[in-house]
Amino acid sequence: MNFNSLEFLLFLPIVVSLYWILPSRFRWCLLLFASYYFYMRWNAKLIVLILGVTGITYLAGLLVEKTDNKGIKRMITAAAVVLCLAVLFYFKYFNFLADSINAVTKAFNSGKSIIVPAIVLPVGISFYTFQALSYVIDVYRRQTAAERHFGYYALFVSFFPQLVAGPIERVENLLPQLKSRHELSKNDIKAGLLLLLSGFFRKVAVADVAGVFVTKVFSDSEVSQKGAAVLLAALLFSVQIYCDFAGYSEIASGSARLMGIRLMRNFNQPYAATGIRDFWKRWHISLTGWFKDYIYIPMGGSRHGRMRQLFAILTVFLVSGLWHGASWTFVIWGLFHAVCYIVEKPLDSLIQTGLHGRSRDFERAALRVRNIFTIGLVSFSWIFFRAGSMQQAVSMIFGITKGWSLQETLTCLGMGAADVLHIGLCLLMLPALNKLTASAFTGEALKPFGNAYVLFLFQLLMVTALSWLLRLESNTINSFIYFQF
Repeated sequence: MNFNSLEFLLFLPIVVSLYWILPSRFRWCLLLFASYYFYMRWNAKLIVLILGVTGITYLAGLLVEKTDNKGIKRMITAAAVVLCLAVLFYFKYFNFLADSINAVTKAFNSGKSIIVPAIVLPVGISFYTFQALSYVIDVYRRQTAAERHFGYYALFVSFFPQLVAGPIERVENLLPQLKSRHELSKNDIKAGLLLLLSGFFRKVAVADVAGVFVTKVFSDSEVSQKGAAVLLAALLFSVQIYCDFAGYSEIASGSARLMGIRLMRNFNQPYAATGIRDFWKRWHISLTGWFKDYIYIPMGGSRHGRMRQLFAILTVFLVSGLWHGASWTFVIWGLFHAVCYIVEKPLDSLIQTGLHGRSRDFERAALRVRNIFTIGLVSFSWIFFRAGSMQQAVSMIFGITKGWSLQETLTCLGMGAADVLHIGLCLLMLPALNKLTASAFTGEALKPFGNAYVLFLFQLLMVTALSWLLRLESNTINSFIYFQF
């Protein structure tokens, strides 16, 4: 079930209404049933995978907590991790590995090849697997107690707002909220509706519109060889993927907030970053935190010398690339960010030395330059992320140097003045929207909206509704990009 479908717009109010009508002790039953129904609307058979991951990690948590033998604790935890990752590997990476091996054997004319089966990638498998694994590891580390109520734990793994594309929640944040008795709050309803409106606006009015022109560039081999088209596609995809994923996260948070449940903030204005390190503190925050706590720190982090730290950073970004997709383009995307991340620290020292004694205006200008440079690096990396193959990515990058007629490019893409104006105005609305939604992620009471903000929200609603109706009429409702991960 897509968030931006008519079905979800009927599903959510029904679930929220029933949630507040039911006695609190039965609410988990409703949410678990709704979550499984929500997922099964894509593929009912694949619910077996969620049940399997849930059962494995639930039993592992109980067994790890029960035994006092450290060796047995380690074996149980390792077994749960291996089993869950094996499921993830088969569905997401088996074909990638088989294709890579076949390419190598073909290059050496061995004549042997691995049969590549047609495997359907389950929606959200990377998200719920990582969320379940964090629980088992935290129980092993004694950072959390094992949950004995299977129903509550199953709901923690499958809670529908964040089931298929995050944020990847930790047990200490989400599980206690699922077990708590919530009271209907005007502030929660207001914050939830605001986040829903913001998320739908980002997705329907911005991401989907920008995506039309991105797809035209990446799907047309002739247009993708024009420098202006490649640059425009990279910048528009930067807009598309941010508004698409941040939009999903806000819809997820808004849906949960209507039931008094607060999900973590997953994006914090990533394109305001002044460096790659800063970017990863703002982009997909839940995944970055997961990699830090369960890969980077266990590998030694910064505690065992520079070389060990560099290896840990490279590993984290390599895994991040593969987590996003089973393709060499994602590997290169991850390694590109790793190199930028590593190189940035010594460069920072040089920049700070150069800024010493300069005026504040000069420092602010330097920060602006760094912000623009960071956006440029991130946008360049998105070419690998979006490309269908390494060959296409490399071809497009080399194509940047030619075909710089902007007017010709816009004509080829069918991008008229109205499209440029629409995207431009929507982007201008985002800073005000970011300011509005920031308080919705905190526990603070939202301040009353003034007339200017009421008018602004009404405009958002109208633009979002019209954009959605146009998509519905043309039968071009697009799934969220991160559903494929």
